[in-house]
Amino acid sequence: MFRLLVAWVGLAFIFFGGSASLPSILLSVYGLGITFPALMETSIGGQWAQATAWVVHGIAGSLIPLSASGTSISMTTSGGEVLTVLVNEKCSGAASISVFIAVFALMSLDTPLPGKTRIAMLLFGIAGTVAQNLLRLVLLLLAGYYAGPGAAADMEGMGGYVLFPLWYVLFAYVYLAYAARYRKTLQPVS
Repeated sequence: MFRLLVAWVGLAFIFFGGSASLPSILLSVYGLGITFPALMETSIGGQWAQATAWVVHGIAGSLIPLSASGTSISMTTSGGEVLTVLVNEKCSGAASISVFIAVFALMSLDTPLPGKTRIAMLLFGIAGTVAQNLLRLVLLLLAGYYAGPGAAADMEGMGGYVLFPLWYVLFAYVYLAYAARYRKTLQPVS
């Protein structure tokens, strides 16, 4: 499908020239969104998962009794069941970072910021996205410990769908506040 879209945008450039630039930018954002998780998983996925598991074990381990081995975190739940969670490349946050970068790119097209501020906001956003994923995993472990493996499975499936939008609302508020200040500097003084 992506190759077909690239071909259509190429034809649009041939027939319509510069007016095809916006579709090509949007297609590039889409391409980044679908390829970034796979690129991250194949390049640094194992190390990223290991680091994520280490941080999550450190945070959650200060709240509940856990043991860890590599990217595997184990516990005996409060109900006496053994629960083991594997933090692999898929759940270490590559997809959320990809979604964040794609939405950030669209937002910065619509509401641009100057270069250094845009880069700072991108880095802030990626850091916040990583933090919300760590929080999601910690909450997954806490749910598993206090409510059992079923609750951990529910948190695995739904946690990101709740936490990521909440994080992005906060990020958008900060971004738009900076954009409003930037627009004020561009307005002529009368």
